[in-house]
Amino acid sequence: MRIQVNQTVLMLYGVSSEEAREAVSRALDEVSGVKEVRVNMYRAEAVIVHDGRCSPGDLVAAVSAAGFQAQAIQPLLTPAADPLPAKNMRKKP
Repeated sequence: MRIQVNQTVLMLYGVSSEEAREAVSRALDEVSGVKEVRVNMYRAEAVIVHDGRCSPGDLVAAVSAAGFQAQAIQPLLTPAADPLPAKNMRKKP
């Protein structure tokens, strides 16, 4: 059985303290299917790794329940955001 793994990026609004960052992180961690949460208050974003049991809407609702606003965004694919580390990439002959 293959488990689906998704990554969702949320733009956060009003998360400007360590306490707020921790509250959002805890709220997202409690969503069914969430495997990993990284909240960066300086970039005003949260990156959530989850299986198929939750949707971006579920994640936004969790942030809202914690007292903050969020919006799901489509991340730009950059070398730093590449899902495969460079060392695993094949070199062209």
